[in-house]
Amino acid sequence: MSNSVHSRDRSMRMPAWPALAIVLLAGCHAPREGSVDVRETQAASPAVGQSFAQARPECDAPMPIVEKNACLARELAMAEAELRRTEAAILQSLPDSVAAATFRRAARAGTEYRDLLCLSLYQSYQGGSLGGMSIMLCKIRLTRERTRAEKEQFTMNG
Repeated sequence: MSNSVHSRDRSMRMPAWPALAIVLLAGCHAPREGSVDVRETQAASPAVGQSFAQARPECDAPMPIVEKNACLARELAMAEAELRRTEAAILQSLPDSVAAATFRRAARAGTEYRDLLCLSLYQSYQGGSLGGMSIMLCKIRLTRERTRAEKEQFTMNG
């Protein structure tokens, strides 16, 4: 008897998986469903909404969250590349290995600070759909601010 119940339960569950897959795929590709509009984001979460000012205009347009996250990931990669170029130039300009070692420690600490601060923002969303966007926007903003600050600081002293 337990075999017949088990077989019946299994056969009843099987059709649910294809249906769930169709629902999930349809939701992911719907043109407006799940799209993020900057105005809606600013109203729902001022911290994330304000961060959109730091992103490029291409990432500002309403689009599905998956596409928005991909756009922001590209933006973050560009900001990090600019920071690496800036830090490489600064390291070249430092007078000795002691100054270079201290600068490298500061750079690592800056990255750790950024990552932890942005992670705490992400965790405040408790798995919500804006969490992924919030961490990328936070990292973009802080990476650009750090790049600007390092350029200003080392050109003032150089």
